Amino acid sequence: MRVFVALPIDVRAARNIYHRIAPLREEFPSVRWVAPENYHITLYFVGEIAPDDLERLADELARVEFASFAIDASVSALGFFPPRGRRIRVIHLPLVSGSDRCATVFGKLGDVCRPYCGGGDTRFHPHITLARVRDGGTSALREAVEASRAPQGLRFDRFVLYESTLTPHGSRYAIYRAYSLI
Repeated sequence: MRVFVALPIDVRAARNIYHRIAPLREEFPSVRWVAPENYHITLYFVGEIAPDDLERLADELARVEFASFAIDASVSALGFFPPRGRRIRVIHLPLVSGSDRCATVFGKLGDVCRPYCGGGDTRFHPHITLARVRDGGTSALREAVEASRAPQGLRFDRFVLYESTLTPHGSRYAIYRAYSLI
């Protein structure tokens, strides 16, 4: 089974963001836009994991302590990966506030998650993925993304271990277990 650990975006905030990027979605329908119910900030992507290891990971995550650690954050200007000068692969909303507290959660979960992640990239860039671009996009897409804003306040009071199922229409996420930050 395929899993990841993330900070979920609440339904109201996700719908507001989705509504604010409607002009982009309409202008660039060939881009694969993420459904708002799938918005989140990935902390650790684990990937494929055996059921026994998944249960062990879930139990270990439950032992990480957070006391009154709700995170207030915000997003505003859209961005993309990779940075300028290359073909766009991902359109995202980076955090403009709250990154430091998200990084603290990332750090505290690291000792538990890294052994299950196969030693991948340990850098953390807190963001909400809004879309994936298959063909690298056009200069018009790049300009539209750079000019777009989707200001939104966010509050995180939990992190989640998600199961991810790949389908022809995109990924489907299901909560395997949720953990309180407060």
